[in-house]
Amino acid sequence: MMFGSPTSAQIVVIGEDPLNQSQGGNITTKDVLNISQAGSTTSFGVNGNQINPGEGAFITFVTGANTNFLVPNLDQNEADVEANIDFTGVFNTNTASFTVNQTNPGVGPVTVKITAFNTTAEPGVNFVDGLTSDTHVNIASFSLTDFVVKTGNTQYTPSATIDADGNLIITGLSTGDKVSWTTSGTHDRVLIENISDADGITGNDNNTFDIGGFSLSQAQPAPDEKLDFTVQIADFDGDTASDSFSIGIDGTGIFNDNHVEGVIA
Repeated sequence: MMFGSPTSAQIVVIGEDPLNQSQGGNITTKDVLNISQAGSTTSFGVNGNQINPGEGAFITFVTGANTNFLVPNLDQNEADVEANIDFTGVFNTNTASFTVNQTNPGVGPVTVKITAFNTTAEPGVNFVDGLTSDTHVNIASFSLTDFVVKTGNTQYTPSATIDADGNLIITGLSTGDKVSWTTSGTHDRVLIENISDADGITGNDNNTFDIGGFSLSQAQPAPDEKLDFTVQIADFDGDTASDSFSIGIDGTGIFNDNHVEGVIA
């Protein structure tokens, strides 16, 4: 399924183990994405309204989505057809985030693994084929927002580590928590998995979660900046001398050329 604004970036969400319709078969024999609406929040899960332990979802960042196949225009019959994953390009970013809409039980805890990738634009019938040929991208940093949920005196505070393979592992997630991450290079796809049954933590092997918000950001190039200074000094008997100089700060992106106009290197 494709979500997002037609005028900006969109996301394509698909189960971790989807049917490859190029090979035939019934879509229900593999992972199927489900969406639900609670108030003003749209959330999604896999094979139901939640992501169970052992399940996950690929989220691909795209541009130029065909609005006929973009939620809410997309209908159920259209969503069952891989060829309708219709977009023109991928959206590369260093930073993304998601919000846990709901855990079950509500206080959690859930353990989630995030793996980042770089892919190419492979719309339509090539989309599922392309899920296995991506380049892994290391996650370099993260931040967690704890939305406090209690059941009686029970409360969990999320914590996270980056494993030896450059993937982000978050434990103790509860309803409303937000996870943000930054990658070492740009990425345009992530795999978000529920690994609560494999985290070595007692008591959460059957805990589930769903995703209620997903955000992307892309740094804009900063132009060069020239800072002008004048310095005056005076000695003991009042003689003075002054001089002016400039400091240049090279810009980023297209402005990163090791040169600032008006500043001598």
